[in-house]
Amino acid sequence: MKKITITENDENGRLDKLLMRTLSEAAKSFIYKMLRKKNITLDGKKASGSEILKKGSEVSIFLSDETFDKFSKVKAVSEVAGELDVLYEDENIVVINKEAGILSQPDSSSAGDSVVERLVKYLRDKGEYDASDVSSFAPVVCNRLDRNTSGIMICAKNLASAREIAAGLKERSIEKYYITVVAGEINGSGVIKAYYIKDSENNEAFTYDKPVPGSKEIITEYESVKSTDKYSILKIKLVTGKSHQIRAVLAKMGNPILGDGKYGDYDLNGMLIRRFKLKYQLLHAESVIFGNFETKLSYLSGKRFECPLRDEFAVIIRAVGL
Repeated sequence: MKKITITENDENGRLDKLLMRTLSEAAKSFIYKMLRKKNITLDGKKASGSEILKKGSEVSIFLSDETFDKFSKVKAVSEVAGELDVLYEDENIVVINKEAGILSQPDSSSAGDSVVERLVKYLRDKGEYDASDVSSFAPVVCNRLDRNTSGIMICAKNLASAREIAAGLKERSIEKYYITVVAGEINGSGVIKAYYIKDSENNEAFTYDKPVPGSKEIITEYESVKSTDKYSILKIKLVTGKSHQIRAVLAKMGNPILGDGKYGDYDLNGMLIRRFKLKYQLLHAESVIFGNFETKLSYLSGKRFECPLRDEFAVIIRAVGL
């Protein structure tokens, strides 16, 4: 029999979600069967799985050690993950500067080095995360950036913070701003409304002027910071936050981001590679602003976090006369 005492890290989450983390190799049907048979209880009472956990509550799992070990899996910590560039940190969140060229989430191509893996290793080394505790909530990144986009990312250390940030992003009470350099002259400011479809198999986004079957409306605001007849620096505000949104929208306008290998200008990118050895698109998540938070993260209300531009931006901006 195993007992799990609920800590602040996991409070306010559902019981079944905690059990799915704890018995990650078990089918959902097995977990609900164990609940029905009272082989899993909450504070000594039968539970359905939908209960909201409170700090100090106790979950009892009446399984043999052999069965528990079969269905649980110790979380791996990548020892080859790189260093985390921390901009701000407190007991609930970490705000970091993601370098271009690194994935936000691990996959088969990340080779053990992604933002998530760096975050987990960083907090493990600080003693704030125990990977051997199979029931505990693992720290997460809350806003993803494309592999070749640099800049600010918000990470959560506990479940309550992760949920509050996710709600803020969904409800648009967390504002996200980007800086980019594009081909062509753009002056003034504007709002771009388009309709978006993502081809997940080929990892490519398509935008349309009118709704098409399966599309979702996306909104992108822009403001010209400086421009010449050939290039422009833009400040972008993401109102909606779809994968590749900025890159696809600007390319559709005829103003592709410099260095964008998927949506950009092939010849222009070739010149930039030869002249500046540019490896990544000139798109940078510059800042985030927290709106009004009323619960755990209320102390962050109105806070603005900024992330410095990477060096190659300044080099190319000067070279092209911006």
